[in-house]
Amino acid sequence: MEFRDQPNGLPLGYSLLESRVLVPQSIQAQLLMRATEPAAIENQENEQFLPPAQALVALPRRKRAPKKVRIYSDAEVVRFESGLQALSRNSDCRRASEALLLALKEQEPIGLREFVRVPRDFRRRLDALEVAMPNFRQVIHQIRLLLTLQKAGRGLLSLPPLLLAGDPGVGKTLFATELAKAMGLDCHVLAMENATSGMLLTGLEQFYATASPGKVFDALVKGRHANPLLVVDEIDKASADARHPPVNALYQLLERNTARQFHDLSCLDITLDTSHINWIVTANDLRRIAAPMLSRMTVIHVPWPTRSERLWIAQKVYDDLRRGDRWEQRFEATLPEKSAQMLAGLPGSIRRMQSTLRLAFAYALDRNSRIVEVRDLNEVLLSELPLLDLEDMPPAGRA
Repeated sequence: MEFRDQPNGLPLGYSLLESRVLVPQSIQAQLLMRATEPAAIENQENEQFLPPAQALVALPRRKRAPKKVRIYSDAEVVRFESGLQALSRNSDCRRASEALLLALKEQEPIGLREFVRVPRDFRRRLDALEVAMPNFRQVIHQIRLLLTLQKAGRGLLSLPPLLLAGDPGVGKTLFATELAKAMGLDCHVLAMENATSGMLLTGLEQFYATASPGKVFDALVKGRHANPLLVVDEIDKASADARHPPVNALYQLLERNTARQFHDLSCLDITLDTSHINWIVTANDLRRIAAPMLSRMTVIHVPWPTRSERLWIAQKVYDDLRRGDRWEQRFEATLPEKSAQMLAGLPGSIRRMQSTLRLAFAYALDRNSRIVEVRDLNEVLLSELPLLDLEDMPPAGRA
């Protein structure tokens, strides 16, 4: 055996371990290999479970569970049900109460309703609504600010009561329903024109044979949401009869503190929390609304759309009708400019624009055309002329 020294002073072919044990280098290599084998095997096993690089994609964000709030107490429902035993089985009052009980117990858990949150893309939705109804720019700006503030907090959609004032036909009710659709809210329209009592809101007393709940009860108990949108349409046209003012219930409903203890007259045993309802009230003449009622709402004036805005609206109405009735393949994507100009120049409301354009679609389709032309609109306008009553015409000439 050769014992030449290495530069480090050790015999040739030997290494000094950390334990200061002198071993041959070949044995040291084997020891190192065995020491690293378990780690190598473990890494190899882990690699079998690692997904390929192209499989590492961003997972979709988990949707937050809907927030639910209590609208009425399940204990009150139990007491209401037990009270039915005292009523005659064949009485109208018993049948009406059983129908109410069925509605109260229909959704589980009893008394809980979803509280709609502010959508993540609420700005985009409001921008699209502003394009469709540009004369509501001021209203939309106000709503955008309010939702921005709420989004920075709990994110729950809750608007203060708004009163939209403007001439008939500017689209106040249409705007309210479109806003509800854009925000994902249940919407209920309460027509106050010619209303003579508050039963539309508060229901009819339960001792009447025809007792039935009001719209507020229906919206919360039979609806999905704790914060639906209720539209009180044309409040200035409600009856001014001092004995049964139909708007008196709004004094309680528009104040959040008092709205938490609302009772429908057809079901006095159940206390409804109506404080989360979003209210939009429309009116033509503010002079016919009492000052205490006005003080409970944010009043915003809605002007008539300008000529250029009506051109935008005409194209939007055309597009909505075309898509809504699945006529995409039958008509061109854009309304011709001359037809749009004619629609924009029509007097009256957006509703008239919609009804006129719908009939114009029919005239165009009848002549196998994919374009709604001016002559189609003219045909509709001619058909709207009132028919002459021959009996009332003065005689002319001799028979």
